[in-house]
Amino acid sequence: MAFLPLYLQVVKGVSASQSGVTVLPLTFGVILGSVGGGQLAARHGRYKGLVLGSALFLLGIFLLFHFLLRVDTPLWLAVFLFFLTGLGLGPAQSLLNIAAQNDVPMNRLGSATSAVQFMRQIGATIGVAFLGTVLAGALSDHLKAAFPQGAAGAPALARGGEGMALDLDREFARLEDLLARALRGDEAAYRALLQDPMVPKAYLQGLSPGGIPARFAALKEEVRAALAGDEAARRALLQDPTLPEDLKAFLRAPRGALGPEAVEAALAQAEARALEEATRQAVAGLEAAKARLKEALSLGITEALRRIFLYSALFILGALFFVLLLPDRELKGRPAPVE
Repeated sequence: MAFLPLYLQVVKGVSASQSGVTVLPLTFGVILGSVGGGQLAARHGRYKGLVLGSALFLLGIFLLFHFLLRVDTPLWLAVFLFFLTGLGLGPAQSLLNIAAQNDVPMNRLGSATSAVQFMRQIGATIGVAFLGTVLAGALSDHLKAAFPQGAAGAPALARGGEGMALDLDREFARLEDLLARALRGDEAAYRALLQDPMVPKAYLQGLSPGGIPARFAALKEEVRAALAGDEAARRALLQDPTLPEDLKAFLRAPRGALGPEAVEAALAQAEARALEEATRQAVAGLEAAKARLKEALSLGITEALRRIFLYSALFILGALFFVLLLPDRELKGRPAPVE
């Protein structure tokens, strides 16, 4: 149950506060199941059949979760299954305490109850740790499939798996703003990107101090030298695959055919187009990375939960053996029926 809010927040897009409200049916189910199980045990005077029925009910619910839970599972169906899970958990929690208290002398009630709670806490700790490794393994597999190029193309949160705790839309919007500013020549944004672990390394390779303006400042000097008669500079520029074609057309023109104003205007237009294109490509790349990351997290968490519920069902199958070993004793202190 510890991983259900994760499914709601990352896969279904529910906020943290809303996920708490969405899990309330689970709590209501536990309360109803616990009270109902206690009332039935008090009425019939025995508890073993109720514990066995609760375990079998949970087995069925966990198998339903395993087979029905998907990324596109309707939220109402998931909430309904939460409620049914609570109904199954409630009787087991209260009736196991009753079973322990019913089997010890009156002066040992406190120690018996505390022992049950202690063992329950130990089991919960071990279970969450083990199932957490299942979650981590599923996330790792799906993130590797989404980013096969490895760390160079993946954000740090994808490499560590902590993206499930972040608002991805807000984080990627921040990165897009930093990238646009760095490409325009903002030195503070450039330094922030270099120090930001979320930025894929592939994006940093295409950045340089000063951004597009600094690149075109150096390019202007080379173009001026080429137009002034530097044949080596002219050949180097014509062979540069990143140089815009309209500038190459100027370089192929006869010397002196174009005035300085036309050259400067062409360079300014080329710089504006390069800045716009570089920003568009950077934003598109980040959006694609965000979409892959969201999909990988959703698939990974859903697959992990399906495995977790399957393992839980197998655990209940094993626990049924011990439930069958419980003595079917009548409850002590039960009032005699009125004749």
